[in-house]
Amino acid sequence: MPRRLLEKLKLKRRTRGQAAQQAPQAPAQPGHVQPAQDPLVPPAQPLRQQAPVAAGPPPVQPAPAPQRAGWTAAQVPPTREGRVVPTSRVQAHEAERTAAADQFADKLAEVMPEIRRAKQLALTVDGQRIVAARETPDSRLTQELSGLANELLDLQKTLDAHSRTIRQHVEAEDFASAERALAEALKVVREMLDSEAAFYQALRSAAVKVPSRLAGEVSPAEQAYEEELRVARSSVENVLLLRSTNSAIQREQQALEKLLSAAMAKASEADFEGATELLRAVQQNAQVVSMLVAAAARYTERRSAFEPHLELIRSVDPLGSAGSQRALVLDQIRNADQQADHGQFVEADRLLDAALQAAEALVPADDVEARRYGQSLPAVQAAADRALAIDVPCQEVRRAQRSLRESLRAATQ
Repeated sequence: MPRRLLEKLKLKRRTRGQAAQQAPQAPAQPGHVQPAQDPLVPPAQPLRQQAPVAAGPPPVQPAPAPQRAGWTAAQVPPTREGRVVPTSRVQAHEAERTAAADQFADKLAEVMPEIRRAKQLALTVDGQRIVAARETPDSRLTQELSGLANELLDLQKTLDAHSRTIRQHVEAEDFASAERALAEALKVVREMLDSEAAFYQALRSAAVKVPSRLAGEVSPAEQAYEEELRVARSSVENVLLLRSTNSAIQREQQALEKLLSAAMAKASEADFEGATELLRAVQQNAQVVSMLVAAAARYTERRSAFEPHLELIRSVDPLGSAGSQRALVLDQIRNADQQADHGQFVEADRLLDAALQAAEALVPADDVEARRYGQSLPAVQAAADRALAIDVPCQEVRRAQRSLRESLRAATQ
């Protein structure tokens, strides 16, 4: 038989190489028929069985290290263990910032006694000026102290501005700019202290006792006084800038100035608690003056609206049948103005309302409106002429000018 047929019928033994390529077959079990293996298809590889794994406790994860205060995970990279450690660059930046802050704090503490001395000098000079003006208002000492006090007051305002700038730079952690602003402030301080010799010389020339306290630590009472003085000065300056012809407001403004001077005089005598109480009274009076100014403005506005009635009432014949009514209205207006000038704006408003009712009964409302129209017409005509004189090649502008001409023509007919 052919060789291939013998091999297919299992009648010819295979060679050693073919036997090695053939996978060993498991022995047939009884009752089981082993399927025929195709020699052209490689046998299937047996599955490997894994050894059973013994169950154990879960792996323990290392706890992260506590994070430094002031650092976040976004700023520093984590390590393999999961701990957050700042990098060398961040550490260097933090060290530089801390060193700059400490250096500025040391420098500020070093110059603070000098700054306090300059501020105390300004307060003392102003207090001596007040005392001299009260005792000898026309003396040479009063003139010298007034000029010196005004100069120191301007320098102290500049020093306060530098102090606000320094505070802003420190809050922004810009210590380099804060040191530059502090240097400018020290220039102002030394300029203030240069006036100390002139102050002593003026007092000695007038045989006045020289104040002994111009240096040293500032007490809590003095600190409270300086804070109240800063607030009171700003309040008084705002009130004094309100110019008014009202006599009551002018009297209150003068009283504010005297009260502020008395507070500074007490401070020059080292009575800072009494000076602080006076400064609080200054702030309360400043609020009262502001309320009076607002009430005066409202009364002036109402009084201006009553002017057309008043002009018509004055045109009434005083000897005619309406003469007594005319005199009554004019008296009420005069009394209202007097009450307003005395600061009694509630009574002034009541009298003005009564005068308005009497005027409406005396003068017809149509006549009042006609008088108001006649008073406002020149101003309206002038504004309309300016608007019509505009020559712009624009359809919208020309349309508006035509509408204005028609409205003005209808109003004047």
